Amino acid sequence: MPATQIRFEPSEYSVEELRFLLGTLGNKPPVVIKDMVLPLGVSRAQILKVVTDCYELEEVQKHSGVPWAGYDTVRDSMERMLQWYEVCGELARRGGPKHASMQTWDGNRYLPRGPESDSGIVRTEILPDGSRRPLGVDLQSPSGQRVGPNLV
Repeated sequence: MPATQIRFEPSEYSVEELRFLLGTLGNKPPVVIKDMVLPLGVSRAQILKVVTDCYELEEVQKHSGVPWAGYDTVRDSMERMLQWYEVCGELARRGGPKHASMQTWDGNRYLPRGPESDSGIVRTEILPDGSRRPLGVDLQSPSGQRVGPNLV
């Protein structure tokens, strides 16, 4: 495995890709997905990256006992991203911002790109209590959460 941390960021994938991955990740090896007819909106190159990373980490765990975040943690990340898209879509329909986590919130008021907001890519969901929860997963961490500095 590479020395760099392998991270899965669900916002790097389209809604169609996330839905496809929810049904196939962990169920089909990369070699099978390479030859599949893919649904419209699903990029083979894009999904093969996460499928291959997860498959290799699973094989290393099976044969060497090195733990990783696991398929369930990655699927949870995808499901939370899809739910967050729904929340943001509803907010936008009511006149709010398209990507709520890219704003700093003060009650019902928001400021684009303010302190603690996501920058450039949706990386967090905003929980009912106003706290932010990362959507991404560090695949090589058994908990799926970042360790050390840069805990975003």
